[in-house]
Amino acid sequence: MYVTQGDVIAVIAGILLWTISGWCLILGSATLFRDKTRRARDAAESAPWRTLLSGAAIVAIGVFLGAVLSNIPNGLTRLLGFSAFLGLLALGLLGAAGIATLVGERLRHMDANLSPYAALSRGTVVLVVGCLFPLLGWLVFAPILLFVSVGAGVRALWVARAARQPSVA
Repeated sequence: MYVTQGDVIAVIAGILLWTISGWCLILGSATLFRDKTRRARDAAESAPWRTLLSGAAIVAIGVFLGAVLSNIPNGLTRLLGFSAFLGLLALGLLGAAGIATLVGERLRHMDANLSPYAALSRGTVVLVVGCLFPLLGWLVFAPILLFVSVGAGVRALWVARAARQPSVA
């Protein structure tokens, strides 16, 4: 079995499309959900270690539940298992949008001529392309980004619910 030139081109095209779609998803959610993105950014900036550890715990529990439920041969439990995976991805996307906003703001401090959209776009590129870097990006940067993103996404949604509850005083 040989690797043909077409196989190589297909893999490169897949990686390129994966990168562009990740950039678009993060950029789109950052612009659509500005308030939640701001909360996720604040969570990642104010308590990065707590966000990392809570995100790692949530990912571990979510992946375990998703794997167990999606392997039970019942249609409803498989749907619940895949819904757990999609929920983790949605939380990670919200958190990644917040982290991209944070990176974009820090890039904007270095270059005052950047517009807010250009800074957000470049911050997103830094995150997405950083995950593509061989070995270090795959095994260190991407998992840490995933854990912090999920933790920031959960904290962004949790703060919104806690802020809506009236105080009993």
